[in-house]
Amino acid sequence: MVMSLTGKLELISGIGIALFASFNCFHSFEESNRARLVIWDYLFILFIWIVFPLLVVVGSYIHTIKQRFWGFVMLSIGSLFLTLAFLSIIFIIGASWYIPNWIAILSILPSIMAIVTVLFASANFRKKLTAKEV
Repeated sequence: MVMSLTGKLELISGIGIALFASFNCFHSFEESNRARLVIWDYLFILFIWIVFPLLVVVGSYIHTIKQRFWGFVMLSIGSLFLTLAFLSIIFIIGASWYIPNWIAILSILPSIMAIVTVLFASANFRKKLTAKEV
């Protein structure tokens, strides 16, 4: 099976999301140890930086390698929730505090890469649909 360029980019972007999100998760846990957060805060961090990116990575794998449509759905849901969670953090904490820090810039990347992954996945999906029609 030969994978298209958009399929390769979709998979690479999904793996990049996993790497950046795991870095952000470890950094968030390190910062939260200093702040003495409650269990709900840890669960929130876990969902933002582990569960949602995992949906994106698994969805991109299933969509690209297994060529299943529900992988695209899983990828889209994970990307949507990852982007919404990041935007909610920006509005709760405030963009003026969040943006100047280099860690904050690294935490923007999973959300941006999730959107890029959905774009590559939709291009890959459209390419598969036109190939089936021919």
